[in-house]
Amino acid sequence: MQDLTVRSESIQRLYNFYLENKLIVNRRYQRKLVWSVEEKAAFIDSIIKAYPVPLILLAESEENGERILEIIDGMQRLNAVIAFIENEFSVNGLYFDLEAMAETKLQKDQGQLIQNFPIIDRKVCAEIASYVFPMSTYKGASEKEVDEVFRRINANGKHLSRQEIRQAGALSNYADLVRQISSEIRGDASLNDRVILNNMKMISITSKNLPYGINVDDVFWVSAAIIRREQVRESKDEEIVAEIIAAMLLDEIPASSSTILDEFYSLKAISKRANELEEKIRIRSFEKVKSDFFKVFDEIKQLLAIADQSFNSLIAKDRTFDKVPRYYQIVFLALYKLMIKDNKKVSS
Repeated sequence: MQDLTVRSESIQRLYNFYLENKLIVNRRYQRKLVWSVEEKAAFIDSIIKAYPVPLILLAESEENGERILEIIDGMQRLNAVIAFIENEFSVNGLYFDLEAMAETKLQKDQGQLIQNFPIIDRKVCAEIASYVFPMSTYKGASEKEVDEVFRRINANGKHLSRQEIRQAGALSNYADLVRQISSEIRGDASLNDRVILNNMKMISITSKNLPYGINVDDVFWVSAAIIRREQVRESKDEEIVAEIIAAMLLDEIPASSSTILDEFYSLKAISKRANELEEKIRIRSFEKVKSDFFKVFDEIKQLLAIADQSFNSLIAKDRTFDKVPRYYQIVFLALYKLMIKDNKKVSS
């Protein structure tokens, strides 16, 4: 039986959870860190001023006999706090004093953390460490229930893009295909869906001045000038992949629209299109669809490398970005017909 417990935890206690690898991110619905330095700093400023902050929602379970806390809502906030404590960014030009907490002092002494300057007054840092977060813990919930809670929390679209809401908790083969292919193209794929919060920054895409693992300018969709940097943050790349996969599988190429994408994911109700996509994937096999996609994708990538031009400049003549994703889909599907359906090879 599910049990919902509401209590408070200090920032220092939450940081201990982090050090103990107890904070888990499920990448089926939380796939990237997206807050900018400015957004992180504004949140920390609220804590310094002792303003109330939104509740953090966790799902508690056991893994290999250890208690773990899966983050349902609050990943960006938790990351902001931890990054600030570990001196990844400053607030009003000042950094957290690593000597203010025993945990950070030990890491500083061991060379695991480096103190940046100038620092905030130690008394203020101690107050930050003791700041109490409102926290709600959901115990005994199934994976499906956790997925549904996440989707409902974000259903108003204020926190997630439309595509992230579609993918959140989606358990279909189609959704998994879109997620896996998109992650491999971006370079932020992980071996498992469940990742400790500590490792998220290594597989997240950089925002300005953040020391994350993947530079947004190196992501194919941006370097090829198919979408803008901020559109990666909004998961526009996943929408492109989602529409291409649907066109590869369905008998008729569907129109490009948000409403039709909703149908592919059965976002509002089980749809005929979603059932058809699942049946096509079952017949063809998950791996075959994925392999066919990358055969065409890699060919386009190689052609752009040979041309030494972006897709936008080569095909769209540097027009506005609005229609470029659709141009890319057209070129992709044309090559898909020739290479996969007609079994031809590019000779020149």
